[in-house]
Amino acid sequence: MEFLKPIEAALEPAFKKPEMPAGGKKWFLTYLPVLALISGVLQVIAAISLWSAWNKVNEVVDLSNRFSSAFGVETAIDKPTLWFWLAIASIAVSAGIMFLAYTPLKEKVKKGWDYLFLGSLFSIVTSVFSLLVGSDYGGGVSDFVFSLIFGAVGFWILFQIKDGYLHHGKKTEKAADKK
Repeated sequence: MEFLKPIEAALEPAFKKPEMPAGGKKWFLTYLPVLALISGVLQVIAAISLWSAWNKVNEVVDLSNRFSSAFGVETAIDKPTLWFWLAIASIAVSAGIMFLAYTPLKEKVKKGWDYLFLGSLFSIVTSVFSLLVGSDYGGGVSDFVFSLIFGAVGFWILFQIKDGYLHHGKKTEKAADKK
């Protein structure tokens, strides 16, 4: 993922300090594959739940609009915007990225770290969609700020454990070349 390298190089200095204790790094290196898998599953559930909720809301909106029309009143309730659909799609894409990261993370290959980095960048995009959707449906700025805070923590963790994937991944790639 060569296109990530300039972004990675630009962000790395900001997230290298303070340094994580060795025990914390070891814990993340051990359990990050499982956390990525759990995150992917939860994101699939979130995307399906949002889609299902939309279907329920859509039924209520249609009923309300028909009821309004029956009394000669202009339909008062709008349906979710394009931003709502983009938010659901971005959650689904993010889940796919987490699933792609699982095996390389388990094997301690840098590609897994790259997927998590891409997923973190993508979560910022999701945060923007959340901001735009939230402005129409409640939430908005507070959701966006919390997403940025959690994103910063995620970047800090990623850059703290990055070295655990660089060396082992290179060995794995060299071993694969010999076969």
